[in-house]
Amino acid sequence: FMPLSFELDKNSFRVCCGKLLCQGCVFAIAQNEHSCPCPFCRKSPYKSNGEYIQWLQKLVANKHPLALLQMGLHYNTGDFVPARNVTKAVKLWEESGHHHAYLNLAYHFRHIGRSDKFRPYLEKAATLGNIQARTLLGILDQKEDRCSLSIKHLTISAEYGDETAMKLMRVYQDEKMVTKSEIDTIIKKRDQLKKSSRTSNRKIGEFMFESIGIKN
Repeated sequence: FMPLSFELDKNSFRVCCGKLLCQGCVFAIAQNEHSCPCPFCRKSPYKSNGEYIQWLQKLVANKHPLALLQMGLHYNTGDFVPARNVTKAVKLWEESGHHHAYLNLAYHFRHIGRSDKFRPYLEKAATLGNIQARTLLGILDQKEDRCSLSIKHLTISAEYGDETAMKLMRVYQDEKMVTKSEIDTIIKKRDQLKKSSRTSNRKIGEFMFESIGIKN
């Protein structure tokens, strides 16, 4: 088995059973089976928005972390729900405990001027493996002259292929705070990770999803 992408939007959440599937696998299934059943529960795709929400609500009732995250996204935008309700979105994200939910909470609190909650939620997200949150922490520490801590955050993100983190590490290299050997090690680890998680089907699947705007 290949590892799933750490980027949530590169995977497909199955509302039928709550599993996460890479978009390359979704593409492979679509090529081989006309009805595209879920490879985990063998259920056919939902046939309407109403059925989608019904399945999602069942997972939410069972406190499924990704379902809580997904439903929170819908309430935050107003899609698939009767009306937009940011308060409910925040409650769902807090209940989810998923790293992407914590990232959403960080952005939410920054947006409403609660900077005291911005970093704590970023730290929660990064601790659980969210690379975007890790990079943001690196940027914050850089701005506050905590360069040693910034470099630690950005090194992790760069190893996972984050381009912003890599650019900032190059800046640290120019400033003689990071050596060429350290940069080479980051690049080696990044390339190894990319190689271990890429297939032609995954590339095609991700392109297909992005091209037609499918999010699930």
